[in-house]
Amino acid sequence: MVLYFILTAVLIAVDRVIKIWVLDGLAAIGTAEFIKIGDTRIIDLTYVENRGAVFGILEGKGMFLTVLMAVLLAGCVFLMVKSFKGSNWLLTLSITLITGGGAGNLIDRLLYGYVVDYIDIALFKFYVFNFADCCVVIGTVLLMLTVFFGKDDIPFFRESGK
Repeated sequence: MVLYFILTAVLIAVDRVIKIWVLDGLAAIGTAEFIKIGDTRIIDLTYVENRGAVFGILEGKGMFLTVLMAVLLAGCVFLMVKSFKGSNWLLTLSITLITGGGAGNLIDRLLYGYVVDYIDIALFKFYVFNFADCCVVIGTVLLMLTVFFGKDDIPFFRESGK
């Protein structure tokens, strides 16, 4: 169980370090090329202050989003502890990713009143997002796979010999 809490702390720390770099360096210039093949920009780093939720919905509802996120994170921590007792490591890992990412974005809301986003898919028009968002999305996909199929029914996670 301690390992999952350490992983959560590491995810939060990585998110904070990146966002501090973004605030200190990228905010002043706005956008910087990050991954480019030839003349085609694939991913840019673009400073965005997201005052809403995913895809900018509920913009201007900062207090509601902050309280909602805090309640959801408390629920995730409860589920993390509960799922560990059942020893379903994939369920616990998925909740750990969601918790780490959610906490990273909650810290932004508490410190700045908005979430710092910076990953900009330049190849096609998409919303700008951040490392914490990636953790939440990956954790949510793993959670859905675990809930709908069970750990042993997902080929990638099936133990050898089963």
